[in-house]
Amino acid sequence: MRPNDYRPALIAMVIGAVVLTAATLVISRPLAPSPMLGFWIAACVVSELLWVRLPLGNATLSMSSCFNLAMLLVLPRGDAMLAAVISVAFAEAAFMHKSAARVAFNSSQTALAVGAGSLAFTSLAGPDPSLGGLIAHLDFLPFLAAAIAYSVVNTGAVAFAVALAERTPIWHAWMENFGNAFELLIRAALFSLGVLVGVNFSLTGPAGMLLVGLPLVLARFAYARRLERLAESLRERAHAA
Repeated sequence: MRPNDYRPALIAMVIGAVVLTAATLVISRPLAPSPMLGFWIAACVVSELLWVRLPLGNATLSMSSCFNLAMLLVLPRGDAMLAAVISVAFAEAAFMHKSAARVAFNSSQTALAVGAGSLAFTSLAGPDPSLGGLIAHLDFLPFLAAAIAYSVVNTGAVAFAVALAERTPIWHAWMENFGNAFELLIRAALFSLGVLVGVNFSLTGPAGMLLVGLPLVLARFAYARRLERLAESLRERAHAA
């Protein structure tokens, strides 16, 4: 989405995402917030700062998928969605200086992705599962369902926004930004780390989160370097032509 693109279709998309997120939050929010809500907001803000710019539509991708997945495994759905809204909105407004429309859309679609992942997980694992028990019994299906649901909503929403902004088919926008093998590998690695973070958090609390810092930083710089090489290759081809 371009910073100053205010076409009716894009505005309607942003408003729709915000309204749907607000309605879902009203329905899903528990009466008393989790005591760990502030911790997860802070953790997700930090992960949002590890971002790279995608090839099409001026979109960005952060390493926050790891913590978002972990968060939806250990927090009530409403708290996890609220933490996603606050962390994305704060990081994108304060540090990435995105427009209000982009901040509203990205924070909303991330919260909806978290909500979808949480719903998929609890539908298969139950309302209060033991994460360590699921792993010990090789019951990986709930984790896989959560990752797929989160990814479908997250990448689908971004691809839809890019398709509207760039006037290109949504499948083309998705393939350009998310369809390459390296991106899929990075996303799978982030989800795998997310499950490990969630399990570790359920057993050790916030202290165990420190172990995931280095892999996240390495994943971010590996992906950034890959995109730089892709851009260099495209520039060389254009110059040779």
